[in-house]
Amino acid sequence: MRLSVAGAFRLVLGLLFFSAAFASAITWDGSAGDGSWHTASNWDLNRVPTGGDTVVISDGTGAQVSITYNNGASISLGQITNSENLILSSGSISTGNNYILGNAGKITIAGGSLSVNQQVEIHNAILMTSGSLTTGNGTQLLGAVTIQGGSVSMQNGAEITSFTLESGSISLNQNADFETFIVSSGSVSIGGNALITNLQVTGGSLSFSSGTTITNATISGGTVAFDNSSTSITNLTVSGTAEISGIGVVAYRNATIAATASSIAEDGGSTTYTVTLRDSNGNAATYTAAVTITLGFSGTATSATDYTITGSSYNAATNVLTIPQGSTSASVTITGNSDVLHEGSETAVVTLASIVNGSIGDPYAATVTVTDNDAAPTVTFSAATQTVDVSVG
Repeated sequence: MRLSVAGAFRLVLGLLFFSAAFASAITWDGSAGDGSWHTASNWDLNRVPTGGDTVVISDGTGAQVSITYNNGASISLGQITNSENLILSSGSISTGNNYILGNAGKITIAGGSLSVNQQVEIHNAILMTSGSLTTGNGTQLLGAVTIQGGSVSMQNGAEITSFTLESGSISLNQNADFETFIVSSGSVSIGGNALITNLQVTGGSLSFSSGTTITNATISGGTVAFDNSSTSITNLTVSGTAEISGIGVVAYRNATIAATASSIAEDGGSTTYTVTLRDSNGNAATYTAAVTITLGFSGTATSATDYTITGSSYNAATNVLTIPQGSTSASVTITGNSDVLHEGSETAVVTLASIVNGSIGDPYAATVTVTDNDAAPTVTFSAATQTVDVSVG
């Protein structure tokens, strides 16, 4: 059969009309009561959503319900607005551009994949345990996002309010903007010109490209690699086992501690504990900013009772030792306090508890023995004598 131009035109119009007739707004009403996306009677049009539909899942009852998408199929929607708890456990859902996806409820991705195109605002909280989340340019994640597995890929200009990575991986293109970013495990790769207000890292692996700007960063574990030419961090606290590289043009230094003597006398003996900054080769090295270390004191000897602590760069009120910019080390001296008590030898242990503008190396503790100068007390016994006249009896 051959069609004329006019006939072909009418056929195309008919197909477009046919598609438009079946791509429409469809609203969840939950009439079937089984919480399944795939049950036709749960939708106001008495059919399941099809490609191109605008899906509306609204909370009309006051109590949120869970809706499960789990048949393994893939669907490409025009838009989806969700105010319930949407669970995607298999299959995939993709959507179009320039709309708001929900203002309440939660999206759980537990094996499937969710892909949204450009300029989409997602106000829902998101929990992902496995599967994948992909977003286009300019996507805004305005609810709390928790990733416990799976992978996240976000294109340019992502805006994120609260993001917690507990496992899995995340890859962001350029110009990402985080209000709060928490990483305890997993891997993170962030493109150029990222802006982060609050960064907290306790584990995992992070890699930042050029132009990263961070207001507050607290890093106590994991491996963090910044670009070494254009990273800006206003307030940075580093502690624990964190490994950091690429801050400014000079890599962070490891701080170590050592004492000049292994023991001191209780009656005025002294020793110096020196904290030294070291480069990756273990050599003493300076840093481009002041490094502050909070010292911890422990052992069987008691500070201020058994010994005193002094140091020109040491603040006794806060236990903070400062290594000035351009210096490689700073120190404190402990001096034994004599008393009249026999206590036996005691230990004074000084540790590197936390650090700002550096990382804690090894050794991070030094122990000195405070030798008692008081002899052990002696106890004697003298028998009393008395003479009795037996005649008196």
